[in-house]
Amino acid sequence: MHSNEEIYPLENELKWLAETLPCIKTPTIVIQGMEDELVSPGNADYVEEALKSAERLDIRRIDGLNHFVPWRRPGLIKDAILDLQAWELEAK
Repeated sequence: MHSNEEIYPLENELKWLAETLPCIKTPTIVIQGMEDELVSPGNADYVEEALKSAERLDIRRIDGLNHFVPWRRPGLIKDAILDLQAWELEAK
């Protein structure tokens, strides 16, 4: 597969994302490795701005981690899931 074949569909996906993110109201946690070379850490800033409608939002920027957070620090994922559950219980 030529690299451009992966990029061309991305334009439509990014447009859809730009339209959809502001509509999300669900409590959300974003975990961003600050050494990520596959997804720019600046994307966390974009998501933070775009998710202004989220009932609750926590952007977790993790220094020293790259794209592979779930494999390198699975506890961070577990903690995020537990935090989402706690938020749900608080809301009831």
